Amino acid sequence: MERISPSGFSAKSLRSDTDSFTFNRVDAALCGVLVSAVLAMFWRVLFAGQMFFYRDILNQSYPEEKFVRQTLRRGALPLWNRYLNFGQPHLANPNSLFFYPTTLLIAWLPFPLAYSLHFVLHFAWMALGAYLLARQWGQSRLAALFAGAVFVLSGPVLSLGSFYNQIAAAAWIPWALLVTDRALRKSSARGWALLAAVFALQFLGGEPFTFIATFMLCFLYALHRNPSWKRVLSPPNRIVVMAFAAVSALALSLAAVQLIPGLNLLGDSLRGAVGMPYSQTTYWSLSPLSLLDMLMPAFFGPMFTTPSLWTTLLNFANRAYFPSLFIGFVPLFLAGVAWRGGSDRRRTFIGWAALALLLLSFGRFTPAFAFAYMIFPPLQLVRFPVKLLVPFALLVAILAGWGVDDLRQNNDALRARARKLLPLAKLLLGLVAITWVAAWIAPAGVMTLADGLLLWTSRVVGAPGYSPLPLGAPDYAAIYAVTIIRMRFPELLGFALGTVIWLAAIERRHRWAKSALPLAAAIALVELVTANYGANPTVPEWFYAYRAPVLEDFQPSPMPYRMGLLFGASPLVSVTARQAQAILNFGEIPAAQNLSALAQSEFQERLLLEHGGMLEGLQSISNVDVDLSFPPQMFDFWVYAAQEARAPAKEACLLGRANVRYQIVGQPLDLPTLRRIAVVANGSPDPSYLYENRCFLPRAYVASEARFAPRSAEVLAALSSPNFDASHVVLLDHRSDLTSRLGESAGGRIDAFAHSPNVVRLKVTLTEPGYVVLLDRYARGWRATLDGRSVPILRANLLFRAVRAGPGTHEIRFDYRTPGLRPGLAVTLVALVVTLALLVLDPKTPSPGANLPT
Repeated sequence: MERISPSGFSAKSLRSDTDSFTFNRVDAALCGVLVSAVLAMFWRVLFAGQMFFYRDILNQSYPEEKFVRQTLRRGALPLWNRYLNFGQPHLANPNSLFFYPTTLLIAWLPFPLAYSLHFVLHFAWMALGAYLLARQWGQSRLAALFAGAVFVLSGPVLSLGSFYNQIAAAAWIPWALLVTDRALRKSSARGWALLAAVFALQFLGGEPFTFIATFMLCFLYALHRNPSWKRVLSPPNRIVVMAFAAVSALALSLAAVQLIPGLNLLGDSLRGAVGMPYSQTTYWSLSPLSLLDMLMPAFFGPMFTTPSLWTTLLNFANRAYFPSLFIGFVPLFLAGVAWRGGSDRRRTFIGWAALALLLLSFGRFTPAFAFAYMIFPPLQLVRFPVKLLVPFALLVAILAGWGVDDLRQNNDALRARARKLLPLAKLLLGLVAITWVAAWIAPAGVMTLADGLLLWTSRVVGAPGYSPLPLGAPDYAAIYAVTIIRMRFPELLGFALGTVIWLAAIERRHRWAKSALPLAAAIALVELVTANYGANPTVPEWFYAYRAPVLEDFQPSPMPYRMGLLFGASPLVSVTARQAQAILNFGEIPAAQNLSALAQSEFQERLLLEHGGMLEGLQSISNVDVDLSFPPQMFDFWVYAAQEARAPAKEACLLGRANVRYQIVGQPLDLPTLRRIAVVANGSPDPSYLYENRCFLPRAYVASEARFAPRSAEVLAALSSPNFDASHVVLLDHRSDLTSRLGESAGGRIDAFAHSPNVVRLKVTLTEPGYVVLLDRYARGWRATLDGRSVPILRANLLFRAVRAGPGTHEIRFDYRTPGLRPGLAVTLVALVVTLALLVLDPKTPSPGANLPT
């Protein structure tokens, strides 16, 4: 009779999938091999003076982290970032990663090195976590080495070199599973406290989707480890639920110093008020067609140079979220061997979990994510299902490690497994062969199928990226599909044929079958390195230090001003469509000639100050990424600006009255609200032009009259009118803030303006009572004093701040304190004390895995 442990586990069922291992010198050496492989992949940024720049790095994370460094070195906390979006909270934003450990590197080390180390160290941490997880789950050293290498070298993982926050959060996925497994084995609080610490660090990584996915994966794994998991209310299940409830509470308490300010920030945004619509949540979804890119690198064409219509459409007519999806045929085959052939519960869970993650990553392409979106409200606050490919890659790599160990055996069970898999391999071989032959003998049929797939993808994506050509016209996208199938399917055909031969050899006990495994593993790793090495393009360090010549045409000012960066259909956009498509020629800038085509495109944006202006201390506003994360008033501002694009003179006035002094546009304009300053070389045959805004208002001024305007549309209509006397009239949203109309002689001046981190100081002189207006964003957390006395801050002109002052000379000071920071810090300190006590004292607790062998 089978013995049942007091916690409800069957000893026999647990022993079948539980292994113990002791970390020794051999393991340490293999971990060193993995770390060395990571260092070799990123030798350019570590030893050759190169820097990452793709996607969010140039226009967001690199300048913002440099801002953090500069602020800390001035002896202040980066609570408020005055450079972007009329000023915005910085420390409260989880994407800033201020409380994440690598911020210490940013503060202490040379900045380019510290920024690059943030990525490289996390890649190494991911590889080590995957190796230790594989060893914990009973894999041999060589299998675990293969699993760690496959994970860290896979396309979705290496593509994280473009995301400062996502790489930090993703690095903790294998460690969370590892610590979960160890916590299940022991009846003590230490393991659960350590798991809470891991989750807290992952949360501080600033990528909530990855945090949610990891937590749910660990929770479901813990439930599945219970042989009686189908009995929902069984004692072990209740223990798991209570343990994870306690872990989540402790983890969020540890991260409260970031969580509470972040919740305050979220509450001030449309995203927190109404959630993200399904279309925005699923914007970057993985198309099922992209599975071919997992098997064959860049199957649909290169991401960075001359992308095809397929790559454009599959990436939602935007830059690729993951420049590479390649994992490879061999790791996927080995994962299939382990999943389909394994008999233990853990493999079953990992296989089904990988499949579920892949299905959810399809986002809007299947109903699965829509169902999850409806029943799991947190998904309404996060974006991009394609992020789930990272935990998917981990589970595939772990399964592939088990597959290596399985194929190293030479027993009846392996032969039975090969017999079971052989029909599937033959089916795959047949499908690949038929498709390849059809591309040669019946290309019209393949083109028709490709045409249908493009139309379907276009409808799902909802982008205007593809429409059928007139009858009889050549469909170049379909022709491309036929051509690429003819060229690339022999590679897939060879792998499929090799699989059939290999499985048949195992079934028939051929001696060479076992010796073929090292060769297959080597081929897999070589493919991963060669295919994914370029997933993180780099530029020389001078790229970030380059100063655009147009800055010499900006005039000095006693107060700061803003640069307006617009993108879209307006004549005020920075670069026209023709210029964007023109061949770049940087003949006058020799260094730029050695840049890649992608880097030259980014360099053009540096010339036009579209990205990286913050590196020059340039304060700017932009509509490049308007979404529901903005406060409602700012969202209204940019929506209205887009509507006024049909009347560019009014649009320019609206921007000028938001302290925008300069704009670079892609064509000559004759508008009464703009004055041309200079011609701007942009690397294309058609230059751009620098204009000064005639509606420009200084950053701070004195208004003699206030009017009541409670609705956004009313305020924006007035500010965009060239006839509105914006320099003397301020628009307020509460009647109680109004005073009676002042005399014609009322007025004043700004005598001094000083800006330091989180503080603005003004010295003003008024002849009569009036309003001192500061064109910085109105936000909770700002406090104002007038001659040392606290005074209320009024919301002025929809987005900005004002205070009332009487006649005379005054000193006005605005101070910012992050809402929720102090209570968050207090909760974190208490939670830290509790966690350290649990780790040191290690009190015994009920555990669903109390009788697992260690």
